[in-house]
Amino acid sequence: MTDSLDARIDDVIDRALAERRIVGTVVLVARGGEIVYARAAGDADRERGLPMAQNTVFRLASVTKPIVAAAALAMIERGDLALDAPVSRWLPDFRPSAPGGAPAEIAIGQLLTQTSGLSYGFLQPEGGPYLEAGVSDGLDLPDRSMADNLARLGQIELFFPPGAAWNYSVSLDVLGAAMEQAAGKPLPQLIDELILRP
Repeated sequence: MTDSLDARIDDVIDRALAERRIVGTVVLVARGGEIVYARAAGDADRERGLPMAQNTVFRLASVTKPIVAAAALAMIERGDLALDAPVSRWLPDFRPSAPGGAPAEIAIGQLLTQTSGLSYGFLQPEGGPYLEAGVSDGLDLPDRSMADNLARLGQIELFFPPGAAWNYSVSLDVLGAAMEQAAGKPLPQLIDELILRP
């Protein structure tokens, strides 16, 4: 059965590479805690011609959103956060305004559900408010600190009143900053304690 599995996975990987749907991949399959298939294929860096390896480090980007959300839910379960609590409880200087400039209060639950009124700069037309304020989407300005980004983000209007709609956004970034303040620990340490180690 393992030979059949190997052949089927190899076929999927080879086709994806041949059709240029992916540049490279690392695939591991485990059964009963034992690795039964492992393969690195394609390029880790096409421009530099670096091949993929089983220990290649990947940027997880938005794959981190459900990990941060799970850690936030663990903190809610422990009583360290509350779904209906305002974010300003932990981030007192983070006070973006509603459309039209009225005060707005974003709740932890609205960050979790992406109903905060926040957005991403790459979703806006050229010259949009996030771009004008220099707000980072995360990968575009990797040296920008979270404190600096929150200060910039807190000075612009939300796209809609909190809870009024859904929009893919930097909500989980803001949630991560609130989690750090609530726990008094860096987010990577929280993720390790609440998700990775358990």
